Amino acid sequence: MKLTLEYLELLGVTRNQVLWEHLKILLIKILKSKTCWFLLGVIVGTSTIVGFSQTTKVLVSDYTNKEIIYIPAISIDSNTRAFMDAIATFESGGLYTITNGQYLGKYQIGDDMRTQLGYASLNTKAGRIQFVNTPELQDIIMLQSIRYSAIQLSTYISKYSNTKVGSHYLTKSGIIAIAHACGIQGCKSFIDSKGQYVPNNGRRITDYLQFNNFKL
Repeated sequence: MKLTLEYLELLGVTRNQVLWEHLKILLIKILKSKTCWFLLGVIVGTSTIVGFSQTTKVLVSDYTNKEIIYIPAISIDSNTRAFMDAIATFESGGLYTITNGQYLGKYQIGDDMRTQLGYASLNTKAGRIQFVNTPELQDIIMLQSIRYSAIQLSTYISKYSNTKVGSHYLTKSGIIAIAHACGIQGCKSFIDSKGQYVPNNGRRITDYLQFNNFKL
């Protein structure tokens, strides 16, 4: 997974930190060319895990082709993981490589959500290939999507969670599941219409209320 500075900044990595890592690679190459093995050992022996916050770390996992490959070390609690796995089973059978037009991967995430989260470059042909072949990136974006939906729908979650809208019972996880199916605005329109407006993108969004019983 080769991420640009734009993606790395979204994950909490500053440009200066990325440039510093590139500088270290250059220094290693210079030292190696002069066979300064002792100094090379000192540099390589330094930590390859760079902490940027209490919750996010970035692994400098490879130095091939003069590029740094970053794999964010994310932590997903068991409740959120159970929700993600349930959505994945429903959407794709849990397969990372499934594609359906613009909807890609294990969680069938579409262009709009990738764009909203800052991953518009993944909507190109090359970006989509990268996306479906990078499970870690799919997990990161799905987790970010859940958190984004929870923030954008916080007022609706506070007001309508554990209540009925029309004939439909809603919970926080059910509301977020609906947003996953039809987007933030589609979810709001469904609730505002008292359940009368039911978008259908191949599945009725009310089918996603089967995910009502997860703790998020």
